[in-house]
Amino acid sequence: MDIQVRVKFGSFKQDVEKFADRRYFVRILSKEEEPDAMDELVGLLSKKLGVPLDGIQLKQDKGQDKVFVI
Repeated sequence: MDIQVRVKFGSFKQDVEKFADRRYFVRILSKEEEPDAMDELVGLLSKKLGVPLDGIQLKQDKGQDKVFVI
């Protein structure tokens, strides 16, 4: 299953909002250029969706818009 994610980097709080079927808006603390930004993003998605970390793979990356395979 594919999910679409819009990411707000450098936010003041971590949050995951579902706003449509298989579409999410995620706020993370890390800035986009930081090496641990993707780990933080995948960790939040894993917790929200209830799947293990290795069950989430990046399929497409276009800046703030990302597509993951679950």
